[in-house]
Amino acid sequence: MEASVNEKIEKSKAVKEIYRLTDEIINITEETNLLALNASIEAARAGDAGRGFAVIAEEIGKLAVNSGQAAEQIQRVSAEVVQAVEAVNIAVEESAKGIVSVSEMAVNLSNSISELSGRASNNEVIADELNAEVGKFKLD
Repeated sequence: MEASVNEKIEKSKAVKEIYRLTDEIINITEETNLLALNASIEAARAGDAGRGFAVIAEEIGKLAVNSGQAAEQIQRVSAEVVQAVEAVNIAVEESAKGIVSVSEMAVNLSNSISELSGRASNNEVIADELNAEVGKFKLD
């Protein structure tokens, strides 16, 4: 069971890859925003002929900002998931250590019980021998 849980925890750590991918998205949105700014400047230089292009450049800039914000939010959620998975991983490890410890105590207890059982059997034999010896004496 522990191996299965650990395997699932390791697979869930793939969320870290989402962080890397969203980082790339943020970089792309920053570049897109810069391109939109440059396009706005060129549209302004073109005057009336560039007004339609300026509107498009502005919308692209807004989309870039929104995309960047969404990617940052995904990164925050991903970081929370990674922290939760790591906390579960630590808890599983602590549980496993506890189980091993309890198992070792159970083995020690079983060994002690076996030893006590052997001593009790020995004492029973000795008691039988003593009873036999005492039975040889007659009291008047």
